[in-house]
Amino acid sequence: MSGRWATRLAYAVGGGAILLLAYWLRNPLIPYGATTPRASGISADSARIVEADTRRDQAVDALARTIAGRHRELAGLAAAALDAPDDPEGAFDFLKSLGPGEESGVILADQRGPVAWSGQFRNSPLFTGQGTTILTSPYYVSLQVVATSGGRAAIASALLHAEPPADRIADGLDDRIAERELVRSFRFAPLTDSTAQRIITGADGSELIRVEGVAMPPEAIRFNRTAAIRERGAVVLAVGLIVMFAIGWSDRRAIGRRIFTIAIALAAIALVPWNNFSNLTRWFDPAYFYSSLAGPLTASAGPFAMLAALLVLLVIAFIRSRRVRMSRAAATFGAAVLALGGIIATETAAKGIVLPLSGATVSLWTAWQVPLFLFLFAFWLGAAWLARVAAGRRPMVNLRTAAVVAFLCGGISTFIVWTKTTEQRLQLAMRDVAGLQRPDPEAAQLLTRLGSELGGYDSAGTRPELLERYAASDIAAAGLQVSLGTTDNAGALVSRLDLAPLTYDSASLSRLAADAVASGEARIQQALGPTGQQVMLAVPHRLGGTSTAVASPRTRLVAENPYTTLLGFDQPDKTEPPYTLTLADVTPGTGARPSVMTWRRVGNEWHGDEILLTSAGSARAHVEVDLRSWPTRLVRVALIVILDCLIAGILWALGTVAEGGFFRWVRRTTAKWLRSYRGRLTLALFTFFVV
Repeated sequence: MSGRWATRLAYAVGGGAILLLAYWLRNPLIPYGATTPRASGISADSARIVEADTRRDQAVDALARTIAGRHRELAGLAAAALDAPDDPEGAFDFLKSLGPGEESGVILADQRGPVAWSGQFRNSPLFTGQGTTILTSPYYVSLQVVATSGGRAAIASALLHAEPPADRIADGLDDRIAERELVRSFRFAPLTDSTAQRIITGADGSELIRVEGVAMPPEAIRFNRTAAIRERGAVVLAVGLIVMFAIGWSDRRAIGRRIFTIAIALAAIALVPWNNFSNLTRWFDPAYFYSSLAGPLTASAGPFAMLAALLVLLVIAFIRSRRVRMSRAAATFGAAVLALGGIIATETAAKGIVLPLSGATVSLWTAWQVPLFLFLFAFWLGAAWLARVAAGRRPMVNLRTAAVVAFLCGGISTFIVWTKTTEQRLQLAMRDVAGLQRPDPEAAQLLTRLGSELGGYDSAGTRPELLERYAASDIAAAGLQVSLGTTDNAGALVSRLDLAPLTYDSASLSRLAADAVASGEARIQQALGPTGQQVMLAVPHRLGGTSTAVASPRTRLVAENPYTTLLGFDQPDKTEPPYTLTLADVTPGTGARPSVMTWRRVGNEWHGDEILLTSAGSARAHVEVDLRSWPTRLVRVALIVILDCLIAGILWALGTVAEGGFFRWVRRTTAKWLRSYRGRLTLALFTFFVV
């Protein structure tokens, strides 16, 4: 076998290995996903129970070792803090230099009170005298060590555990151990609570607290491991493709090798389930972009961007090869097909844009516009190349021509995205108003599940307990606008927790709570509220009291509660709202009608009106969609087009770097500039100011 064929065979084998890796990423646990054979006489259910108990014991053992080690560190930290200087400024610097660590703090005090401190305290420190103490609050469990000497006391504290929703803003020690994935959660209990069997001891052997591990289902463990392995495999796949491109792009005349490289990359991208990376970035989330134009290659913005970039590189490969021969008639036909087909294909792909209710952020807009730009740029760059062939000119596209094409494609793709998002802003507004007029089955289903969970508690609980129960439920992840509360057996309000500033008919809720108490069962009711349709829930408890919840359809009529972030709940991305929605009185002359949105253009805004029914009577829902002035839009378009041209330039450079031409161009241009008067003057002035 000649050396050329051996090289081709090795390259083909490398491409096959990349495809096998991409296919393996569809299920990274292959061949380890099969069920393990069990010995005779042992059922699969028994084996799973034993396996779950083993995982739970491993996690609790690891947590016990970690707490003992942290106890030892806190004792040393408290003892070291006693050596701080007497002046407050020096004491602060000294404690800071000790480095309390993550979710930990140290405080120094004397007879007059605190002198200096450093770090973070989730529970208020207590001066209990020398020794170790476990501090608890409705949401946090902390370990505290106190050291005393000569009238001074030092407290070192570390967070052991955070209950939902506080676990979203605080990272407890139990969440940072590697074995955390083996259990669903840890339950911390006082030493008097024998339901938690494991007693955790400190570094000195003293009993601190009881802990129980809640077993993680095997399916959940498998899913987490699959996700972790898939992330590492994707990195290996990316490295393999980069190496393959570096080799396959070394010779611009080897057009066949370049086409093979791009084909392997496209096949690998199509095989990888990119939607599994949607938690990392919206670029891989089909909820924000999905088109069936190219199957899995346009299933989300990320693969679509990869497809478009590879198409650009393919066109550059044909241009750089200078070996393509065709008649002028064929080139004319091809240029027309690419120019027209590019617009049609880009418009078709743009139908996959999905605008969320919260609006489009800069990153989300980029995830839509950049792939569309690259897609259109690939078509039109090829059309420009074929147009030169059709005109009988040299079959080569220079950088200036490519920049002009990129500028045009950037402007057109930006206009397409702006048009699609404006249409969807109007549609979102109409769906929002329509949702206020009809019962919400999704909200009713989620409240039914919440009622089943709340019914398992003996009492309605306190306001912090109500928040904790809500945070652990499915409705918290759904992001519904909810107001929670508790009432006594007579239906009188005891506490209220507004996760959204909802207004509702409190009399209807009181009657529903009384009905739930009388029947002894949870009650759900669709009700007409001040802002339209709402869903009410009342759950009675065995020891008395009722838990209530009122949910509204997702609407911009109800503002976001800015304080929920302090409770650990995520807020939508801060961006320009797609529209504003308000309720107003029904007045003549607005053209508003029931069940139909009436639109009118006023300057740079769209205004819509529709009459809807509320508990206070008929009201006019007024929608405003701000399109911004033309100068503002032109400025934004200019910034986006500049970004597009920069991306196109990077791809153009990548198409020439591997073959060595880019570095020759840089050396030639640099040498020419250094010999010029401008270059010499620049260097002289630079040297003068530096020296």
